[in-house]
Amino acid sequence: MFFKTRIINLRESNSKYAHWSAAAIWAKTIRHTDISMSLASWYRYAKALGITKSRAVKKVPKTRKSVRASAVNEIWHMGVSHFKTEDNIKFYIYTVVDNFSRRIIRHQVSTVLSAKVRLNSLKEAIHAEFAVDLDNYPSLDLIVDGGSENNNASIHEFIKSCHVNIKKKVALRDVVFSNSIVEAPYRILKSRYFQNRPILSTTIKQELDFFVHDYNNNRPHYAHTLFTPNEVAQNPGLLNVKPTLQRINRERLENNRAYCCKANGKWPRFKIHTQKIVRGESIFLLSSRMAL
Repeated sequence: MFFKTRIINLRESNSKYAHWSAAAIWAKTIRHTDISMSLASWYRYAKALGITKSRAVKKVPKTRKSVRASAVNEIWHMGVSHFKTEDNIKFYIYTVVDNFSRRIIRHQVSTVLSAKVRLNSLKEAIHAEFAVDLDNYPSLDLIVDGGSENNNASIHEFIKSCHVNIKKKVALRDVVFSNSIVEAPYRILKSRYFQNRPILSTTIKQELDFFVHDYNNNRPHYAHTLFTPNEVAQNPGLLNVKPTLQRINRERLENNRAYCCKANGKWPRFKIHTQKIVRGESIFLLSSRMAL
């Protein structure tokens, strides 16, 4: 009970990583060698000690996975989501997301849903990622939703005149998969960064900028295990790096060999083993039982 109380108190006193998922915190601690523990064990500790809540198991029918790019800036996704602030003003959040790295390339927020804002965010993303090269004509698949802000004369004219060979495709119409890659950051934004916080019309842009910076540069992405979207965008080879938990696996095997419950015909005695886990500037002490 002491360890559980200590963990909860430290968790509540720390706000730096309060928006992060359990998997993202595990990845951060693994990279900083604060722990040597598998993600499955991390989940079990977090659940047992009340850091995360149990979720009801729901049987969801399997759906077709979204498309997967093999390189940075091969496939992009454009999307728009709305959010109503505490002072009752509706905003539209425009994003352009790279499929391979999951990086949010460009984002804008506006009180209007319009083709003009959508086009501006696309132009900024193209100019930032693709330099004009007369000897090279890069190709890009652009996955969008079926809304009019993505499908209009302004967007089509820009695509025709662009120095990048853009192939725009409407999700679930021109392709069989959904636009889930761009929808995922919106879910994280609303459920972890905006939820239960006083987001106002005067602060929403600042809050959105913070989210995008944290999402791209600090928060390890689940799809990349240990690495952030920007790290993968700058060094795609990181996707081949797998976390090594050699020490904890070796200790577990040694403990199992040292005492076999079945062979001795009785349950082993246990002692409390504590392990430090750093979350932001706070230190969590996870208690576990090790056979004597």
